[in-house]
Amino acid sequence: MSSKYRDPMWVPEVMYSALELARIGMSDEQADDAGFDVAVGFSPFESSPRALGQDDVDGFIRLLSDQETGELLGGELVGRDAGELIHMLSLVTDRKAIVRHLTHASFNHPARAEEFRNATGTMAMGWGLQERIFGEELSIALE
Repeated sequence: MSSKYRDPMWVPEVMYSALELARIGMSDEQADDAGFDVAVGFSPFESSPRALGQDDVDGFIRLLSDQETGELLGGELVGRDAGELIHMLSLVTDRKAIVRHLTHASFNHPARAEEFRNATGTMAMGWGLQERIFGEELSIALE
């Protein structure tokens, strides 16, 4: 894919350090300035079986979506392997579908990547996005 088709907003930014930092897409401030009603999904690595097994629970996955459409607006990762995991948010160009894809993805267990599913779950339940994220059938079952 040539760079003229690549949206620079969706090229991951990574700071490699003892505690890796990675982000992609909009920040909270950029999303607010653009007029989005932001829904947040959050999952700390302290709940990750993989992180617990590695005795390295510092960090989290944080996702931002448009509350109206469920479209992914941005993501932030802090912690071990953040620079590797952030690429999962750049794989799909359909920003409305990626949150649903992450929700239904099959992840190895235990894996830090499982926390993407947990972050989408907290977003769905905390912001009322069940139907947009899980699909209508599962949303009805959750009620």
